Amino acid sequence: YRTLGYSPEEIPENYESFYDRVFPEDKPMVRERVENVRRGDISDYLSEHRLIKKNGDVIWVRDRGRVVARDDAGHPTRILGSFADITEGRLAQMQLAGQRDTLEELVVIRTRELESAKEAAEAANLAKSAFLANMSHEIRTPLNAITGMAYLIQRGGLTRQQAEQLSKLQGAGEHLLEIINAILDLSKIEAGKFELEQQAVDIPRMLANVGTMVRQRARSEERRVGKECRSRW
Repeated sequence: YRTLGYSPEEIPENYESFYDRVFPEDKPMVRERVENVRRGDISDYLSEHRLIKKNGDVIWVRDRGRVVARDDAGHPTRILGSFADITEGRLAQMQLAGQRDTLEELVVIRTRELESAKEAAEAANLAKSAFLANMSHEIRTPLNAITGMAYLIQRGGLTRQQAEQLSKLQGAGEHLLEIINAILDLSKIEAGKFELEQQAVDIPRMLANVGTMVRQRARSEERRVGKECRSRW
């Protein structure tokens, strides 16, 4: 009586008066459990449901009951029980469940965002690899023509200086072709189609190519520094 805000005279001691104060949505569940006791299917009654107070407030209770009297046929005639107000704990549990659901929803959203970002990154990576492969082929074609023509010109009558210059041009072209092949290999690695192979390395030729590439630049830098020194003096 005190919990619901009634005086003893306001609530008759019968099942219907108890049932009238059960929250409407919980009534089917409560009636089913009570009927299980009345039919003798179970001897103890236990339920967590909502009750409506006299002032209209709704509380959660843990309700317990046991058959304490039966008629000659064994049918229950009296159930004695009690309930405890569990509103605070139930609200905290519901709040925690709501926070858990919110967190799970955020995790799902974040997972979808990461999947979308991953798909976009993979698509961009494939596009980059395709671009590198296409550009490598586009540059390789005219470069092969340049190195091929340099080789044919070398077979003609050239002065020593012309032959040396043409040899440098051909060496630089071949080195550039190796760089382009390395770029193409990079695109193969990203596409998962890269295959390793063993090749002999001609170190003297490699060093000669490096010297060819940097010699002219070094001479130009040497002349520039020499002019600066003479102008200072």
